[in-house]
Amino acid sequence: MAWVLLFLIVAVVLWFVASYVRLISMRKELMIRWRQIDLQLRRRHDLVLQLVTAVRGAMAFEREAVAGLMEARERALGAAGPSDAARRENELSLAVEKLFSAASKYPALEVDEGLVAVRRELLAMERQIRVTQRSYNDTAGQYNAAQRVFLMDRLAGQLGVRQAEGFE
Repeated sequence: MAWVLLFLIVAVVLWFVASYVRLISMRKELMIRWRQIDLQLRRRHDLVLQLVTAVRGAMAFEREAVAGLMEARERALGAAGPSDAARRENELSLAVEKLFSAASKYPALEVDEGLVAVRRELLAMERQIRVTQRSYNDTAGQYNAAQRVFLMDRLAGQLGVRQAEGFE
């Protein structure tokens, strides 16, 4: 009888240890995914600077659009966490669209090879960010679901493990 009780105690302890290790490995994977998004967002911010440089001289009368884009970029650089970054990046996307809309009024910019190249790079970067975003959100969903398993919610709470934010 003592062996059965000892076996049950060891089994429960091993389950808790294995569950904790699983949560930690999932958290590491989540952080890797977030770093991938962060890297792509930084590249995007650099492309926005190139965009501003490309249009600044030709769009002297559109200072509001250029200033709005730079302000949105600065706010995006200061984002704290995935959900805040997603909100600020959406604002940056709107500012980029507004600048491209204003640039369409200038025929010289429509054929400017530098601007066309930056625009292509920005569109490609947007696609890469969306792919990485899906991967991050899938990993965050799995991580959050793992914490809601029977008794894992208690273990996660005791260990200070929090739910992951989505990048929506």
